[in-house]
Amino acid sequence: MALTMIDPPPLGAVAQGVAGLWSIEASAFSPDGQLLLVKVVYSDDAFTSLTTRTAFWTYDLALGQYGTCINSLIASDRPLEVTDVAIANSAEGTQLVAIYQETGAVSGLDLNKVALIRNGVLIQSDLVSAISGNQADASITALQTTADGRFVAVETAASNLGSGLDTNGLKDIYLLDLQLNSVRLVTSVSGTESTQDSILGQVMRSADGTVVVAFQSAEAFTAQDTNAVNDVFAWQLTPAEFATSSAGSIRLISQTASGAVGADNPVLTLNGVLFESASDTFSATDTNGVGDVWQANGTTVAVVSVLGDTAPALQTSLASSSDGGRYVAVVTATPELGGPADVMQLAVVDTQLHSSVVVSQSAAGALADDAVISPVLSASGSQVAFSSQASNLATGPVDGFMHLYVADLAVTPDITEIGKTVNLQAYSWKTHVLLSDVSISAPGYSANTDASGAASFAGVSEAALTLSAARAIPAGEASLTDSAVDLQDAIAILKMIVGLEVNGAGKPLSPYQALAADFDGNGQVQLTDAIEVLRHVVGLNAAQPAWHFVNDADPNIPAVANLNPGLPATSINAELGAGGAAVHVGLVGYLSGDVDGSYRGVGGSSTLDASYFTQLVTDHPGLNLSQFGIYA
Repeated sequence: MALTMIDPPPLGAVAQGVAGLWSIEASAFSPDGQLLLVKVVYSDDAFTSLTTRTAFWTYDLALGQYGTCINSLIASDRPLEVTDVAIANSAEGTQLVAIYQETGAVSGLDLNKVALIRNGVLIQSDLVSAISGNQADASITALQTTADGRFVAVETAASNLGSGLDTNGLKDIYLLDLQLNSVRLVTSVSGTESTQDSILGQVMRSADGTVVVAFQSAEAFTAQDTNAVNDVFAWQLTPAEFATSSAGSIRLISQTASGAVGADNPVLTLNGVLFESASDTFSATDTNGVGDVWQANGTTVAVVSVLGDTAPALQTSLASSSDGGRYVAVVTATPELGGPADVMQLAVVDTQLHSSVVVSQSAAGALADDAVISPVLSASGSQVAFSSQASNLATGPVDGFMHLYVADLAVTPDITEIGKTVNLQAYSWKTHVLLSDVSISAPGYSANTDASGAASFAGVSEAALTLSAARAIPAGEASLTDSAVDLQDAIAILKMIVGLEVNGAGKPLSPYQALAADFDGNGQVQLTDAIEVLRHVVGLNAAQPAWHFVNDADPNIPAVANLNPGLPATSINAELGAGGAAVHVGLVGYLSGDVDGSYRGVGGSSTLDASYFTQLVTDHPGLNLSQFGIYA
C-alpha cells in the first residue's frame, strides 16, 4: 500500500495579500471517486479581522491537478470564506453545495449562505432562500448532499424556512429537494417543535430510493428515548412521499433492549448506521470504559474494531465509511497497533472479514510519529485520504508541515446500486426536431428538457413511472407554430374522412397524424376538425395548436391510425424494468392541427438521427418507421 502526497493548491488564486499555509485536509471524495475535495486553512496579511481563512478546491486524482478554487467560483471579484462543501455526481455532472460567508478586510463576517455549483458554474448563490422562498434569518452551520445531488440536508437555527414549527432559535435539520424545489423540516417531534439542538450527520438515498438523514440530539424523538443525552436517530422519507407534505418518520438508532444509549457522530451507509458511544451495554465483551465505534443494522449492533470482534484498550473514533458500510475508517492510539504512544493512527476496518489495515505507515512499515487528522474514505472503500504532520510518512526532507496523503487500498470495491437514471428525450414526430422546454413530471420527480430535448430523473427506484408532459408554445415560436397549421392540414383531414390517401401512394397514415387531426380534441376525426383548422388559418375564433406527447415505444399507438384515435393522453406510462444504471424514455410530440407534421422549429434546430428510429423499431417490433414519417 503506497501513500501519495498531494501538494497544496496555489494560494495566490484566493489570497488578497501574502498567504501562508496553516493546514491542508481532505474533505470528501466525489461519489465516483474521481475528485477529492481539499480544504485549506491559510493566513492572509490583507485581513486584520481574522487570523486565518478557509478555502476549498477540487483535485482530480487521475490528472493529479487542482481545479478552480471553489471560493472563486462563487465570487471572483470579492473575498469569501467557504467553510464547508459537499460534492455529488448529479445527472448534469459534478455538483457542489458550499457554505460561504461574505467577508471584508475590516467589516468581518456576514451570515452563512449556501451556493449551488454545477460543472464549475455558479447556479444559485443563496440556495436555501431560493427554495424556501424566505431569506434565512440565521447561518447555515452544516450541510450534506445525497450522491445524486437531488437532496441537500442543512443544519440551521433559522426560523423562517416554511415549516411553521421552528420558532425557538435552536438548531434543526431541514431537507431541500432540488428537483421539486421543496423544503421539509426533519427534526419535528410528532408535529411539534423540538426543544433541543439537532446536529446533522449525513444524508443518503437507500437502494430503494428512500432518502435517509442521520443526526444526533438530546431530544426525545421516540418513546424509547428517555435518557436526556445525545442519541443517534435516522429520519426517512420514501419516494411515494416526496411530492406530499409527509413529515417522514424517525427511528432511534443508538439503543439496546433496555432503551436509548448515549451516542454521537452518526455516519450513514446503505446497510445501516455507524456511530460512536462509550456505553458498555452494546456488547458483553466491551469492558474498556472508553468510546468505541458501532455499526447498527436493524436490531443488530456490532463493534467496529481494529482488533476484529474485540474492543481495543483505548478510544476509537469514527472517521468515514464506504457507501455499503463494509469498510470503515477509524482513528485510534490504542497500543495494540504498536505505534508511538498517544499518537492517533488511521486504520480501515473490513467489517465483513473482521480484519483491518493500518494506513498511516511508511513504506518500511513504521507507523506515523504524529497524529492523523480528517481521514475520509471513498464511496467504494478503494481509497482513503488523510492529513498528518508525521515526519516519517513522506519521502524527502522533513519540514514539520502538515501534508495531505491518498492511499490506494487493495480491496474489493463496496458498491451498491442506488436506483437508476431515467434519460428523457422529447422530439416532434415527423421532422424529429428536438424540443426544449418540455415540462416532464412523475410522482416525486420533475424536469424540463434543455436545448437538445433532453432531461433526466436521477435515483429512480420504481420499475415504472406515470409521466405527464407539456410544452407551452414559446414566445419565439408563436408565429411558426401558427403557420404549421395551414390549409394543407384541413385538406388532409378531409382526405382522411373520405378515405383518400393523405401522404401519397405507399405511405400509410401515421397514428400521430390521426391524433393531430382531432383538432377539437373530442377523440374523433370529423368535418368539424377541418372547419376548425380553416377558422384558425383565416384568423377566426378557433382552437389553438397545442403540444401533446406519447411514449415513442408504446405498442398500442400504431392501432390509432384511424378516424377514432381517442382523446389526447393526459399521462404516459413508462416501463423502466429492474436494475440497470440508466434507462431511456423517448417522448414523441405532435402538434394538434399540424396533420402533415410540417413544424420544423426555429432556424438551426437540431434533429434526431434516422438511426435512432431504426434502433427503436428493432427493439420494439410492434412499431414501424412509417409512423415516424420515414418511408422506404
